[in-house]
Amino acid sequence: MTSPTAAPTPTTGRIEVETTPPAALELDGRPQGTASLHALDVPSGRHSLVLVHPDYWPHKRRVRVERGQDTRLKIDLEDDAVPRSRAREAPFTTPIGDSPSDQYFDRGLRQMAEGDFQEAVLTLGPVALRLQQAGKEKEQSRVELYLGVAFLEMSRFDLARERFERALALDGSLRLPAGGFSARAASLFGEVRAAARARP
Repeated sequence: MTSPTAAPTPTTGRIEVETTPPAALELDGRPQGTASLHALDVPSGRHSLVLVHPDYWPHKRRVRVERGQDTRLKIDLEDDAVPRSRAREAPFTTPIGDSPSDQYFDRGLRQMAEGDFQEAVLTLGPVALRLQQAGKEKEQSRVELYLGVAFLEMSRFDLARERFERALALDGSLRLPAGGFSARAASLFGEVRAAARARP
């Protein structure tokens, strides 16, 4: 008696990237053309995406694609990217003032600059804890700020808000440098800052 053969397991997944305005997409360093919607079959695993538009700094994301699954990203560059007209340097290349001088903090910023926000959270979390234990509140506030931005990029809004609240509790004078962060990060940070100031 012959046993039924199982259907082959797919080894690829699909990435769909919708951008406003249309942008050029690079996938793992290879150009994929300019469009408002990119739909690509890719091997399962981690991939590096870069959206390129002349008005914005390259917007980078690291994404994991599972076998047989669709991974969808909807990116509005006006909200999610940093305009070149407002920032002289690419995002996360220069830390804001009073940030810690720490190799793991530097690694976390490099991970954020590459769009690897999940790894950045894993790197920066222990840095924040070490600074908390050392009583270095101002430096910790900067790490909490970057953790908030990383969570926001991962669409973890509650965790982003929580980290922004911690950052401001540690240093109420903390401000985002003009133009160094996306409009979405600046907006949420501004909301959290206004709410903190409104508390008695």
